[in-house]
Amino acid sequence: MSDGKPQVKVLIVGFSVTAETPGYVGAAAIDLGDAFDIHKVGIGGIHPHDLKHLFASIVDEYQPDLIVLELSTAGFRQLNLGEVDHEETINIIFGVCGKLRIKVAFLDLPRNDVDYENDWLYTMHKRICQKHGLAIVRIENSNRLLRDFVHPSEEGIKVYSDALQALLVDCSKRTPLIFDTENSLQYDALLVANLVRSQVKVRSFQRSGYNVKCVEILSENLVHFDFEEPVLVCGITFLAGPFSGFIRLNAGDYEKVLNCYDQYCYYERFVIKRFDPFTCSSISLEQLPEIPQIKLLKGDANLHERKGYVVHILTVKKDI
Repeated sequence: MSDGKPQVKVLIVGFSVTAETPGYVGAAAIDLGDAFDIHKVGIGGIHPHDLKHLFASIVDEYQPDLIVLELSTAGFRQLNLGEVDHEETINIIFGVCGKLRIKVAFLDLPRNDVDYENDWLYTMHKRICQKHGLAIVRIENSNRLLRDFVHPSEEGIKVYSDALQALLVDCSKRTPLIFDTENSLQYDALLVANLVRSQVKVRSFQRSGYNVKCVEILSENLVHFDFEEPVLVCGITFLAGPFSGFIRLNAGDYEKVLNCYDQYCYYERFVIKRFDPFTCSSISLEQLPEIPQIKLLKGDANLHERKGYVVHILTVKKDI
């Protein structure tokens, strides 16, 4: 029962492990009752460095009092982006949270392909938390906690849930993050639905707490939009699914054909595709009619007309 105090609004931000329903987040919410107002955003298939572009809009939607960062389960260690890049990601996240006086905690969950005797990621997270007085919980790797290389077993869900509950109680007693917000708005994700001025079909995509508007692109329709001033574009986000294919991106002298289809397109999901940055004042997007010749991991390919859904244009505010 509530003791009359306002609920602490909590947002857990993570990836496919956090996205599971009910998962460890749902189990914790049941055990905690109405002590906390718990929400989650779990975006499978992306990495912590992608949050440089997406984090501010996620926070703006939920406006939490406390954020738990579940960053360690993504497979980005194999990308060899390095410690400097990850610390930049943390600094951008902290810039957003510091500006809004949000409390921050870290929940480091295991993978079975990480050498935890020499894991730079936890070492960095622990150092950062000690520096800023933040709560952190690390779950040690154990095969009994995992049903595959990263997703928890039933026992793992219980262990993660207990850890999250203890973390929330600890973090709720601490002060909000204080952090220099300089450069926190260096990266952005511009919603294509807000850029297009012509008549287009827009739909919503919602999964595991992540909600976005998507612009439909058919082969006979060209989607065009102008920017208020030249921008440095470094990527695009879209939905990949059974009707996906290839999208041609034109921006002045720059042209690129984007493959929006892969072996996982037996279901629909949110995808980020990065490319070398270029500066432009406008972009045109065209859905190409070709059907990709890629075998799905499950089921048979859909051979109907291709249909694309674009979400964001990723930008940076200075050269990278």
